[in-house]
Amino acid sequence: MAKCPARKKDGTPCTLDATHPDAKCWAHSSYTDEARRRGKVKGGKAKPGLARLAAIDRSLEDIASGVLAGTTDRARAAIAIQALNARIRLAATEVQVRSQTEVVATFEELERRLQEHRDPADPDHGSTYR
Repeated sequence: MAKCPARKKDGTPCTLDATHPDAKCWAHSSYTDEARRRGKVKGGKAKPGLARLAAIDRSLEDIASGVLAGTTDRARAAIAIQALNARIRLAATEVQVRSQTEVVATFEELERRLQEHRDPADPDHGSTYR
């Protein structure tokens, strides 16, 4: 199999196999631009969400420990827990929105690819593929 003709960021030749129609590898092919972009976005957003949930978990542990030890006022603890619950619901909503956004982007990319591969001369108005 032929090697990808592209160059890495450091200027050295790419060593991956050219597996896409434009004779480039997954990392350099224009056919995989959208998938690479989604991967970067997904990777960049996963860690902060986990860190935020870990911080909420620590806060809940501190509040519970304080209440059980008698050093934290129960009424203040109840209000703080309500606020933390709101933050948890917000985090869950963010995950749902992000997931739906990714599904829509994937669907749009699949529709675009489908349109590229349809045969316009087909009597079924492009419902079959080349």
